[in-house]
Amino acid sequence: MRLNFTLVLGFILSSFFACDSKLEAVDYIQWVNNYKNGLHTVTEANDLVFDLQFKPDQYRFIEQKGMATSYEVVDSVLQHYTLKISTKNGEDLMRINSVSNADVQLNDYYFSYLFQDVIFLEEGGVVKPCELFHFEKYSDGSKRKVFNLAFENTGYEGADVFVIIKSERINTNPVRLKISKSHLPDLKI
Repeated sequence: MRLNFTLVLGFILSSFFACDSKLEAVDYIQWVNNYKNGLHTVTEANDLVFDLQFKPDQYRFIEQKGMATSYEVVDSVLQHYTLKISTKNGEDLMRINSVSNADVQLNDYYFSYLFQDVIFLEEGGVVKPCELFHFEKYSDGSKRKVFNLAFENTGYEGADVFVIIKSERINTNPVRLKISKSHLPDLKI
């Protein structure tokens, strides 16, 4: 009985300290990208697949500077995310609900200029609009579309965050994508 208690206590303590450890740049990127850690999520709704990746400041710094040996990360006033949307059947997102080339052009205009207006971040009961938005029309050579999003920081650290998409063009109900930032490790500097 005492051995079991010791093993359980050891496991709990090692899990606790593992969450607070500092990671090298390569390990940090892998940790943040891993779907199991809560910063990267996939949700399906109405024949669409929504893939959302939270990009902490340290992650973005590594992306911009590469695997440098020293880092000086400055906290941003914005939270950054990458949203990828694809269809389950592999159809081009620009062709959903389209019967003509004019409909495809309307979809292109919508996702380029109006889609930002229906994307929100909810954190700690505070809802913020999307502040920065960029649609990468042909970014990865697939029919999946990539949107870079940024929202003003709410001041709630470690809380669950929901990116909410209220677009009747892609779904009759709002799509809620959950990100959990509660166990974000630090980057070894």
